[in-house]
Amino acid sequence: MATILIEATHSTPLIGAQLTAFIQRSQDCLKARHIQRLGMYISPNGTRTLCEMAATDADTVREACYAAGAPFDHIWAADVIEFPKLGSGMGDRPSPPPAVPSSPAPSIVNSGAIANSENRRPPATAARILVLSLYTPPLTEAHFEEMRANPTLHPCLSVRRIQKLRTLISKDRSRSICEFQATDADTLREAFRQENVSFERVWTAHLQTSESP
Repeated sequence: MATILIEATHSTPLIGAQLTAFIQRSQDCLKARHIQRLGMYISPNGTRTLCEMAATDADTVREACYAAGAPFDHIWAADVIEFPKLGSGMGDRPSPPPAVPSSPAPSIVNSGAIANSENRRPPATAARILVLSLYTPPLTEAHFEEMRANPTLHPCLSVRRIQKLRTLISKDRSRSICEFQATDADTLREAFRQENVSFERVWTAHLQTSESP
């Protein structure tokens, strides 16, 4: 099983009854193809979503979306890099089924020092922020392995109490989505611009983990 991401925009906002109908409409199509929804990130206005699935491959998920009439912009298989958690009080996403292998635990540099620094923890009201990045040309495997081996917290993030949770990067290394906790999206944009790190989009998301709102 692989981690598959579905990026989508919605002309009709997925809020309340619309969100419930959207989730229920896709259930049979996912179940028939042995696809598990691990989590769904929804923008506050309901017009943008990122769904994380456990499935055989991206084509199977794409087929399920067509069958359910679910819109999508991009569907892609991802490698996942997990980062050390500093403790934020926010709920974790559900564990994948046993058949889905978890990513190897990366080497953590100075993780004890990071974990013990209270002033680096995100505030209790921290929002979940997603950052989409595109790479032209694609990242090299050497760059990817460096990211996996050294998931350190950059000073420009820690000084703003931003916590990096995960990076999900496409198998062809042409795009990634990074998951953060921060005060707000503008704080994260400011940190990226200070370090001259390019990004395609930064947006605030609510994590929906259950099968119904």
